[in-house]
Amino acid sequence: AHGKARLNKEYRELKSCPQGVEDEEGSIVAQTWFTGRKKSLLADFVVGTVDQALMAGLRQKHQAMRHLALANKVVIVDECHAYDAYMSQYLYKALNWLGAYRVPVILLSATLPAEKRRDLVEAYLNVNKQEEDTFPSWLGEQTMLEAKEPEWAINKTYPLITYTDGGEVRQAAAELSERGISVCLAWLYEDMGAETAAKDQLPIIEKITGKLDEYLSGGGCAGIIVNTVRRAQAIYQALAARYGTENVRLLHSRFIGADRVANEMKIRELLGAPTKENEGKRPEKLIVVGTQVMEQSLDVDFDLLFTDICPMDLLLQRIGRLHRHERPRPEKLQRAICFITGLTKKGFEKGAEKIYGKYLLLNTRQLLLPKPVLNLPSDIPGLVDAAYDPDGVEVALELKDEYDNAKRRQETKIAEKTSRAKRFQIFKPGKGENLGTLIDWLDIGIDDPSGKRAEATVRDTDSSLEVIVLQKRGGKFYLLPWLEKSDGREISRERPPDGDIAAELAACTVNLPGVFSYPGVINDVIGALEENNIDEGLLAWQQSPWLKGELFLVLDENLAARLRGYKLKYDEKYGLWAEKAGKEDG
Repeated sequence: AHGKARLNKEYRELKSCPQGVEDEEGSIVAQTWFTGRKKSLLADFVVGTVDQALMAGLRQKHQAMRHLALANKVVIVDECHAYDAYMSQYLYKALNWLGAYRVPVILLSATLPAEKRRDLVEAYLNVNKQEEDTFPSWLGEQTMLEAKEPEWAINKTYPLITYTDGGEVRQAAAELSERGISVCLAWLYEDMGAETAAKDQLPIIEKITGKLDEYLSGGGCAGIIVNTVRRAQAIYQALAARYGTENVRLLHSRFIGADRVANEMKIRELLGAPTKENEGKRPEKLIVVGTQVMEQSLDVDFDLLFTDICPMDLLLQRIGRLHRHERPRPEKLQRAICFITGLTKKGFEKGAEKIYGKYLLLNTRQLLLPKPVLNLPSDIPGLVDAAYDPDGVEVALELKDEYDNAKRRQETKIAEKTSRAKRFQIFKPGKGENLGTLIDWLDIGIDDPSGKRAEATVRDTDSSLEVIVLQKRGGKFYLLPWLEKSDGREISRERPPDGDIAAELAACTVNLPGVFSYPGVINDVIGALEENNIDEGLLAWQQSPWLKGELFLVLDENLAARLRGYKLKYDEKYGLWAEKAGKEDG
């Protein structure tokens, strides 16, 4: 159950099995009746992105069907720490209703702050903080604060299972893995003073290659996780030139779907958990450069790690890819070592600050600088709670003004996100047995007289523009040459492509770089692409159910194109990149 489900070949083949029955071996089949966009959640077992659960709190049509589907499930939400203030509001609202329906919910996280744990539990129990008991003023402010904090809310045991039993909250300590690790932390600062450094990231590349030469001289597998695609591509380009493309891989969100899946599968095969199937397949030397897509849900094991600075919980998730499994290590990499990048002597690399905000980065830096060694998992709860403490962290006097300003900006940003998220939410359920009715459930309310519900989503992300990439050679159209179904066959523009080719084309989607999706720009870019598609004679393709409403980025013989003053190029190993077109590019 997600927007790209139909592109999954194995899933499509499941639907060709007999409907509603098991085969002779008792294997599960996908029932065709449930494959409709609005009906998929009604199936007994559903796997999907977190949006499927978050939309239970979004004011939209057919909401009753979504609640009906969730009301008889056990709902499992993974990585629940990773949602920003906007998405968290929808998670809280979904928990309000799931708790009222008495639906069992399992929330998973290895790096959850205690404050957010309490918010999640109280959302499920439908506790209204504004209705909490008040205490007489003579108790004093500190006493009042302590009285309001139940023991389960401040418990720092790790790992910890917190669960509800009726209206009671209980906890149980989970058994700690005997395999804790100590991670040595080191900091690599970037000199961003020179213009060439800001453009090409040369200083940090030189420092990274110096460490790679030192630590991988006897072999080993290193991971480099950075915060932006452009940065990942620049580092990959330099490392591939130095160590050879056979020893360096790149993984980020700006690959077409087919290539990204293939990349992830190969990296998982090479660097995953030790099994009989992959025994002996781990390369002697490999460097993987990637972005946040390597942060979670990618079970890979590095001998050495470099990571840009990011908020504490996410940084610990990245470090979780270091010495992840028991296996022999090269002599120089017997100890887990993590180099933290993305910092300058005056602050942070601009991409990191733009994505995460300065305040959380300051907290992470301040808490980790005095710690040359991390002991995992025992250090996790203390570091995460301190990084997200409402009062912030202690900083040196000379940093106080900068820190306070960053904290105020962060609080304002959270307040804005929270307010914006609530604008499109359904109401809360009634207390106890009285859940209320669905009357007026979708009413917009006085804060949105225009009724523009279509603008509401459960993710607060910048606009992005997705296109389908194909190649034009000799006036004819083809899939990208390395794709499985291409076979060098021409795709006729005179009629909709056949089913297999249409499905393969639909899997060639990629998001354009952010420069094409800014407000005031995105509509012009869409217009330019539409005009180009008409000029190329691709209107017949809109009749295909796979391709209806899609925009096509047509690449030339060199897998390049020009769009609104930029040169775009796609490469199987590099992904999609864009740069300002010079005079020689026209």
